[in-house]
Amino acid sequence: MTTAASPTMPISASLPSERAELPLFTRAAGRGCVPDDHPLAIAPGLALHPATQGALTQADLIVLIGTRFGFTFEARAVPPTTKIVRVDIEPSALSQGREAEVGIVGDAGVVVRQLTDGVKKASRKDWIERLQQGAQMLLQAVEPALHSDQSPIHPLRLFNEVSKFVDANTVLSVGGGDACVWGNMILPAPGPGQYLSIVSSVFGCLGVGVPYGIAAKLAHPEKRVIVTTGDGSFGLTCMEMETAVRHGIPIVVVVGNDQCWGMIKRDFIKQRGEAHPACDLAPTRYDKIVEGMGGYGELVEDPDEIGPAIQRAIDTGLPACINVMTDPEVGPGLG
Repeated sequence: MTTAASPTMPISASLPSERAELPLFTRAAGRGCVPDDHPLAIAPGLALHPATQGALTQADLIVLIGTRFGFTFEARAVPPTTKIVRVDIEPSALSQGREAEVGIVGDAGVVVRQLTDGVKKASRKDWIERLQQGAQMLLQAVEPALHSDQSPIHPLRLFNEVSKFVDANTVLSVGGGDACVWGNMILPAPGPGQYLSIVSSVFGCLGVGVPYGIAAKLAHPEKRVIVTTGDGSFGLTCMEMETAVRHGIPIVVVVGNDQCWGMIKRDFIKQRGEAHPACDLAPTRYDKIVEGMGGYGELVEDPDEIGPAIQRAIDTGLPACINVMTDPEVGPGLG
């Protein structure tokens, strides 16, 4: 099995995974370095999911390319009997979290090409099919939510609508707590460097959605930039939308507004039987705040209006906030 993270160039034309027919997971800053629709690519959120029978826990060998253990990928998730090969440009990373059986110091792109030359052709059709069937089972399980017409809006419906605006000319900035989990489940990675997230590094800080989005638009002015975030996370750096307005940086921010710190609230309820009062937030009109700064804002309470609202925001050419009221009772976790 191979997982890839942060190569300095796209790993695409020739892969060790292709010769040896190994399943491939991209994660963190590596999302998009191999297209999500590659026949060997397995949805990143399924590496440890029961639907894929815990691919990482079933593997005999895992090759970690430019990726490290952290809060979204814990070393303890990998059985101690599983052999690990690690590739990283930083020597100290080879023993971070867990010692590797084989550690290779080098640029990910260069090493992958070298590995490709040395890998023998093999067929692991049954293993690939088993993982892909698990991925399909999960998609079928969430299919009703992707098209739900409930109000408040189901988060999966929100992110499904956002995904319709994602193409090769799009950069995504995915922030928030629950919002980031939903986004990583549903949103595709258009290409290398085009999927930015709080889980793109080991720090996982909230509030980076808007700043990442501004930076992405400045770096790639020809591309559409869409930021998705939760209301709590957006509140931490909401005033940076004034920066975007002042400098004429047109990004579209889609806020999933469940009026709470959802991830924290559910954890409190699970552990203590009730939520802490500080977990609840007001039904803030973030769209009006951005309008007051000189940008475009729109409130959405009808799921059928999500797509049209995003399109209207894009058409204005202004920094924009689409404030979508989502269901606070629905949290990530499908097994």
